[in-house]
Amino acid sequence: KYSQEVKRSKLILYKELEKLGIKYYKSDANFVLLKIGPQSAKFCQKLREKGILVRDRSSDILLNGCVRITLGTLTQTNELVKSLRQAVKEINPLLIFDIDGVLVDVSNSYRTAVKKTSGYFTKKEIDFEEIQNFKNKGGLNNDWDLTEAVIRDKGIIFNKRLIIKKFQSYYNKLRNNEKWILNKKLLKKLSDRYNLAILTGRPKNEAYYVLRKNKVAKYFKTIISMENVSKQKPNPEGLMKILNRFSNSKAYYFGDSIDDMKAAASANIIPIGVLPPQDKSTLLRNILIKNGAKFVITDINNIMEALKWELQKYQEKLKKQKSK
Repeated sequence: KYSQEVKRSKLILYKELEKLGIKYYKSDANFVLLKIGPQSAKFCQKLREKGILVRDRSSDILLNGCVRITLGTLTQTNELVKSLRQAVKEINPLLIFDIDGVLVDVSNSYRTAVKKTSGYFTKKEIDFEEIQNFKNKGGLNNDWDLTEAVIRDKGIIFNKRLIIKKFQSYYNKLRNNEKWILNKKLLKKLSDRYNLAILTGRPKNEAYYVLRKNKVAKYFKTIISMENVSKQKPNPEGLMKILNRFSNSKAYYFGDSIDDMKAAASANIIPIGVLPPQDKSTLLRNILIKNGAKFVITDINNIMEALKWELQKYQEKLKKQKSK
């Protein structure tokens, strides 16, 4: 009876490992060998902290990065699976995302609101290229500030509250034009393997509106918006608040602007540039790299390129340390 229960436990574990993208070797015994990789020791420690003992077999010939898990009852296995999910998310990097231009195409919402508002106050036609040029200078993460800067550049000064009021009147009519970018199946897979968070310059109600509209809010454990910080990007305050809520030793920030890259670098987070829908130019790619981006992807759906690149770098680093 116990032997049959162990066999059922093994099938449950296999299914969970496949879901988490962890390579394993099928077994006829009461244990399963997992290929965790460079984080195998940390993985074992994370499970130990949760009251579960597994064995790191990295010191054995041909088993570098492997962990052995011995199966027990169904009750024990269900407890193991819950802890396994948490441990995997804790040893993997924390993934933090900006919303605008990264997760959501705002070409026909925020950008259009900037264009219409600045045009309204200046009585001039403002084109999107001019707006992007302002954005590329940095220091204008907030679209209200961006709009004011465009207006002031024309030698015109208005009360900021009037600008914000007009901007919001346009944006509220345009917000349903926003398009979700990140493939939802990919997002689900990422949420199974990584802790996900958001840092955005949006007001809280606008951040949650787009996430709930697209039914994706459940995938992000923490969302830091405009009201949660005293200083906007490039100040790292928002990112530091997120880091304090997680135990991950490494984190990435995916953003599309100079301010995103600078904020990440200041918070000792790996900055990953994402080219927004409205600008896929080599110029922006080079600007992001110049301001700290360690890697640039053309679209957030190419996120695995960045994650694999960093893993490869980490493995190369370990090899160099061992050779010394």
